[in-house]
Amino acid sequence: MAIVYYIINTLLHTNFSNRQALITFSVFIFPYVLRDLLGGYFLIHSLFQKAKDVDDSNLTTLISVFVSNLSIFVGLFFNFQTTNPNLILLFWGTVLSLIILPFYFTGLITLGYNLTILPEANSLNTKGIYSISRHPLYLCYIVWYMLQNLICQTWIMVFISIIQIALQVLRAKYEEKILEKNFSEYKEYKETVWWIGSIQSK
Repeated sequence: MAIVYYIINTLLHTNFSNRQALITFSVFIFPYVLRDLLGGYFLIHSLFQKAKDVDDSNLTTLISVFVSNLSIFVGLFFNFQTTNPNLILLFWGTVLSLIILPFYFTGLITLGYNLTILPEANSLNTKGIYSISRHPLYLCYIVWYMLQNLICQTWIMVFISIIQIALQVLRAKYEEKILEKNFSEYKEYKETVWWIGSIQSK
């Protein structure tokens, strides 16, 4: 995603010899580094456990790998950051992106070793943050895809974001399908808990 690309670009071009740069790193960059390190830890651990069921079709694999990294791939060939950004939009895009992180970390820690790249049926999480959001991690990514437009402010990023959001929704649908197949209670859970928010069944 563009935020990750922005972090890498900042790290490569920042002189950390002054206090301001250290604060910038601590507040605006380190949380994302921590997010990816923690996610990477859970993903590596999940490789050593056998799933009850997994959707490893070529299409699903392509979507799962491609969706989150699309902006990075495109960034290798095109510059999707404006050279004259609106600083107000850039500020709010950055701040709102940070505000989402606690929601993401909660979902990530709740999912723990069940975090996977491909849609898998390991166990069904319906407690904690999953009682108010059926897909807290996917939801965070979708919001980040929208906010990256405030950071980059180019039409090519708008196009990338639309593709990423569509593929992330499709990815969630694949996951729901495999969970519904392996857990009979998932259908009722799906009817009472939405992407964000829940209703009490009558």
